[in-house]
Amino acid sequence: MTRLCGIWYNGRTMHKFQYYTPDVPQKRLGAYITVAGMEDFGKGAQFPSPLHKSYYFFKSDKGRRLEGGEHQLLYIRSGKGVTQFERGGKIPLKAGSVNILRPGEWHRHSPDRATGWSEAYIGIGGEVVERVVKELFPSDAPIVIDMEHDIGFDNAMMSLIDEILTSNAEKPYSLAMKTLSLIVSLGDAAPAPSGKAMHYSAIRKASIYIGHHLSEPLDFKSIAARFGMTYSLFRLRFREMTGMAPLAYHLSLRIRRAKRLLETTDMSVTEISETLGFASLIYFSRFFHKETGFYPRAYRERNAVRPGSGDYY
Repeated sequence: MTRLCGIWYNGRTMHKFQYYTPDVPQKRLGAYITVAGMEDFGKGAQFPSPLHKSYYFFKSDKGRRLEGGEHQLLYIRSGKGVTQFERGGKIPLKAGSVNILRPGEWHRHSPDRATGWSEAYIGIGGEVVERVVKELFPSDAPIVIDMEHDIGFDNAMMSLIDEILTSNAEKPYSLAMKTLSLIVSLGDAAPAPSGKAMHYSAIRKASIYIGHHLSEPLDFKSIAARFGMTYSLFRLRFREMTGMAPLAYHLSLRIRRAKRLLETTDMSVTEISETLGFASLIYFSRFFHKETGFYPRAYRERNAVRPGSGDYY
């Protein structure tokens, strides 16, 4: 990882930032830091700073798009301003606002010339980051989250930026993972979604609930009601999100668990069948064969991890 950094001050502005160029191993990991910094823009100060390289510098009338899979967390610590996206009007930003910018998304933002603002930001790219952001924020609507009253977030964001700016290049993986953790905390703090996004949020929670109840017979109509949907809508959204109906998803998780138990434990086939709540050993064996092409004992003989092989039996 290579980096370009600088700290500049004048009467109305302060700029402290670093750019990072990820190497091949970092790209394979799927999460890497691209930029981090903090800047203060006083009343009437030029924005953005011309000190940035051309990729990050933009004219307010033209805006910009992040490229190469890069996302950015833009955090306003003090002052106020606006952000604007292609799909809508201007959105106010104030102290505590966090704007998650996605790749390919046209945007522009600027502080109010009467107040200026203090901003902090982290850029992060990679396939893992893209999946996490899509999972947490499935709607295409701009992502602006109010963290004004969350002191813990301010401490976490600024501590992470300090660590990124002062760390050696040997620590890029842990820094990217910490940034992902920060994004997850923003997902938890975001307002409840509406419409289809709200349904998908409920389906995520329902899929986790199903995964925690593999050994129990489940009433999917009750689960749908638990998450505020009719069963027909629940089944439709569940299939859209997972590719399977709820019952098929439940069975697939039970078979996946059964495979793992056959591979790594000495539990009998009967014990595994009972542990996973199958009605009978015969039903379990037939269904396992239908899904895997093997009966349970044959699967174990073929796939069990043996002592001394580097794993446990």
